[in-house]
Amino acid sequence: MKLNLTKNSWDSEFFGKPIYTLKLDGTESNQQTEPGALITAKIEGDDYAGIDRLNNLGFQLCEGEVSFIKRLGPVDTKLSIEKYKAKQSDIEKLEALCSGLYSQSRFRMPWFSPSERDAFYSLWIRKAVNGEFDDVCLTIQDNGIIKGFVSVKIRGDVAKIGLIGVNEQFQGQGIGKKLISLAEAYGALSNATLLSVATQSSNRLAMLLYSKSNFTIQNISYWFYKHAPF
Repeated sequence: MKLNLTKNSWDSEFFGKPIYTLKLDGTESNQQTEPGALITAKIEGDDYAGIDRLNNLGFQLCEGEVSFIKRLGPVDTKLSIEKYKAKQSDIEKLEALCSGLYSQSRFRMPWFSPSERDAFYSLWIRKAVNGEFDDVCLTIQDNGIIKGFVSVKIRGDVAKIGLIGVNEQFQGQGIGKKLISLAEAYGALSNATLLSVATQSSNRLAMLLYSKSNFTIQNISYWFYKHAPF
């Protein structure tokens, strides 16, 4: 059986366990996996043959992923994005907000513990503030309290939302829509023409937010996991 396996070096080092990606593209790699290694596979939602093959290989469905996209319109050129950019002094508060915020994630039990998941998203937001994983982290604050945050990176003509989160104390107050507006403004001011974001298919509230914000569904895919060997 031809299997194309690639070791995810960064993931493996961060989580302290071997993690591989499997691609069902008809090619074969010489990559050998360690016993107990986690094999991940992402597959298009309409690839029924591929889904059947993964099931036959003993993979389990982990989570669905829904990608959204929208075209960016004109932006107020007088808007000062700078005042919304997170600072180094915000990192500790942002990391605290990430703890437990992303319970609907593909980094979930039984493959990843809650502490591993939280550590991953805390590192992500830290790096976003530093312009690494994403280009920028934008926040909405009131008297030093972070109500919500969104990280964005520009890739060509597309502005991509990485993380978006609302402080539980301020949920249901329209903070999510304001964060999307900030991401739109940052994208437009960076000469992007499109804004994209992905969320888990289990995250009904996020999907509702994006639909109400005039995003359209671009793609649906699924993550499948299995521990080696095959």
